[in-house]
Order: sequence, then structure tokens, then C-alpha cells
Amino acid sequence: MPEMRQLGQLQFLKIISSFLLLSLFVFLSEAARCQRFPEEIVSHLKAGQLKEARALLEDFRSSEPDDPRGLYYAGCFEPNGELSADLLKKSLSRRDDFPERGEALLKLGQYYLSKSMYLTAASQARQSFKVDSTQHPGALWIQGTANSASEKSALAEENFQEILKSGGERQWEAWANLGLGDVYYQQGDYVRAQSSYREVMHHHRKSPAYSLALAQFAQCQWELDDPESGERFTKDYLEQFPQGVLAGTLRDLVSAGVIRLASEEEKLSPRERARLTSTVYSVQVGAFASKANAYKMAQRLKDRGYEVELRTETINRRRFYKVLVGKFLSQKRAREVKQKLEAEEGDNFIIVIR
Repeated sequence: MPEMRQLGQLQFLKIISSFLLLSLFVFLSEAARCQRFPEEIVSHLKAGQLKEARALLEDFRSSEPDDPRGLYYAGCFEPNGELSADLLKKSLSRRDDFPERGEALLKLGQYYLSKSMYLTAASQARQSFKVDSTQHPGALWIQGTANSASEKSALAEENFQEILKSGGERQWEAWANLGLGDVYYQQGDYVRAQSSYREVMHHHRKSPAYSLALAQFAQCQWELDDPESGERFTKDYLEQFPQGVLAGTLRDLVSAGVIRLASEEEKLSPRERARLTSTVYSVQVGAFASKANAYKMAQRLKDRGYEVELRTETINRRRFYKVLVGKFLSQKRAREVKQKLEAEEGDNFIIVIR
């Protein structure tokens, strides 16, 4: 009997040992799997070798389609905005933590910002900072831009000022000053606006924010009734950035005679000058992927006596149909119509500059 008991104990120990070895093997295999993401992908990206990085990533994802880092970088490569956002969401839905989690949250915030989903964009930005403090300037910029677009100018100003006070990367200084300029411009404080734009123009000429600051600075000159400076800076922008984001708007002003305003001022009445040099505001009540839905809403508003215009815009290779109400020369009047529409429709809308 003692021999049988001892044999039973040995058998039990063998089973336990085998179980422990198997558990250890599974644990090591899982750890090896999590570490399999090829860091060469990151190295290639830092070196600007996109083709090599993409090839490695596709090869890795063929065997590990659910790896969070693989999903994140696939989202970065994906040109379609919605598909990119889906990949980023999938990377964040995985329980596994990964180094780029903060960046994924920030990129999702930028995506929601482009879709005018300002509350969601700001929420994603705050989460990115909690996960990765190095994302702080970018998170603040998204929050500031969302607050500015939602007409929360005081909060937006705080966000942009905090970026400047943090003394972070110079690229964010440019965008923070541009954001501040836009806040002051919306408030009608053109003197402070041009001061912020001037900071970008003088200290950040290589930043993508420079071209936008130059165009907005020119607009400030028109608003401040300085047609000579307005003409000069408008011409500077069109010569330097003929395909720039605001080039079309400024060319419309040129074709309307704004550039020649200084030399032909006597030919225009005060009302005509005000019309040509003022910013035009509209209330955007929708941006639809479906043309039928956009027409349906536009017709409903027209039936109620509103002046409605449909505009198409392509974002990440997808066409959207924007429904715009009115063409107002003052932001105050645009805000009044916006509030009236929100009360009637039970929804939130935004004011856009035409």
C-alpha cells in the first residue's frame, strides 16, 4: 500500500509538472506572439521608406491580422478616412496595450474633427493625453479647434494659450497662434487676430500653417479698412500658393474687384465696398454622403422660406453634400439664424465662412 500511495503521488507530480510546462509553453508562445511585431516597420517609417514599411506590414498582417500595432499602422497607411478610422478603432478595441495607443486616439480625434463631430473629437483628444502625455499639444489643438468651431471662443483661447505656455514643439506653436488668430477673427477683433497671424508669418515660414496665416492676415487688412495692405498680402498669397486651400476664395474676391479696390475705390459706393470686403457667413445644417438626403433637407428648408445652397466637397476620396443656409455679412446675423434653425430642427449646427 505505501508503494501504491507513493506511485500515485509520483503520477500526480508528473501530471502537475506536465501542466506547468504546458502553461509555461503557452505563456511564452503568447509573449512571443505579442513581441513579433517587426520594429523594422517603424524604422522604415522614420527614414521615410514608405514602400519598405508597407511591404513588411502587409507581410506581418497576413499572419497576425488582429495585432493592435499592425491595425494601427494599417490605419495610418489607409487613404480612405472611414476605413482608416475603422482600423484605428479596432486597434484600440484590443485589450493588449501598445506604444502607439495615444497616437491612435489622437488620429481618431482628428478624423472626428474633420467630420464636424466636435464633442467626440475633443473626447478622443482628452483620452489620448491620459494614455500618452507626449500627445498633450496635439490634444489641446484638437480641443481648441473643436471649441472654436462650436463658438466656445473663451475655451478655445485657453486651449491655444496653454499650448504656447507649455513650450512644446515649435510646430504646435504655429498651429496654436493660427488658432488664436481665428478665434479673434471670429470675435471681430481684427487687431489681435493679425498679431497672432503675424507670429506665424514671422517665425514659422516652413510650417503648413504659414500659408493659412498669410491669407487670414490679408483678410484682416481688408476688415481694418487698409486696402493697400490687403491687396499686397492677397497678391503675396496667390503668388506663393496658387493651389492653396484659400486660393479659390481669394480669387473670387479678386474677380469681384477687391484687389483693385485701392485704385478704383471712388467708383464703388460704401455699401458695395462693405459687400466686397466683408466675410460671408452661412449656417451649415448638414453634410450628407447621400445626395438624395441632402436635397430632401434643402427642399424642406426652402419650403419654409430659407435661402439654401448645396455644395459638394470631397474628403478622403468620398463626396459629401453640404447644406448651407443664407449668406450673411455679419457673424451676429448668422448666429441668430443658426439659433432659430436649431430651435426648429432640434439639432446643433455650425457657422462656416464662405
